[in-house]
Amino acid sequence: MSTFRLEHTVPHTLARPLVIALALMLATPTFAADFTITAADGTETIPQVLNGASTGVIEAGGTLTVNAFEDAIDLSNPDNTITNNGAITAGNVGIYSAPSATNATITNIGTITSGNDGILSTGTGAIITNSGTINTGDDGIFSSGTGDIITNSGNITGADDGITSRGNNATINNTNSGTINGAYGIDSTGTGSIINNSGHITGTNHAVLGNITDGLTLNLLKGSQLMGAIDLGGAGDN
Repeated sequence: MSTFRLEHTVPHTLARPLVIALALMLATPTFAADFTITAADGTETIPQVLNGASTGVIEAGGTLTVNAFEDAIDLSNPDNTITNNGAITAGNVGIYSAPSATNATITNIGTITSGNDGILSTGTGAIITNSGTINTGDDGIFSSGTGDIITNSGNITGADDGITSRGNNATINNTNSGTINGAYGIDSTGTGSIINNSGHITGTNHAVLGNITDGLTLNLLKGSQLMGAIDLGGAGDN
């Protein structure tokens, strides 16, 4: 289950000044239409913020490392696209997508290491794809948007949940090469959501946890391996 997060307690735009008050020496975020971080740039230490229908890319060998209380990348507008082929290290959230950032496309092929969530997406219609490695102090991926699609063919390890899904009509795909680990492997509470699994899910509390009224569908396909309890929650679940 999800633990305390400052940015979940108050709106993210209000949480930011509180965070800055706790860490006055942090770098000022870079607001950009587009950005690219390459191996030749060395280690970038300034948080990145996308505005407009813009694109951010961290190329193979590129590194973005930010301090405690900071998100590495913030998405704030519709149709933002982020692709990480390099390495993201964040004291707070690796990639944060605001409610206003609808239809975001977030792809991790490299690594994300964070003190809080690896990817935290709150806008509707997000497409989140991981074929790399996510290792976090809270949830690997936290998604709350309606109609979000999460696909994992890599490795996700969250100290709390591997994947948390709160939005209605979400789809979570864990392919035969995908591995998800956490106290709760997948925690899904949105109405009408679907989990398709042909990979590995391990949860020390639950491999898969649903909600009593969510009508969750869990499809266990060829190759599925689940370690931990399965509790879809109640009536209407499949």
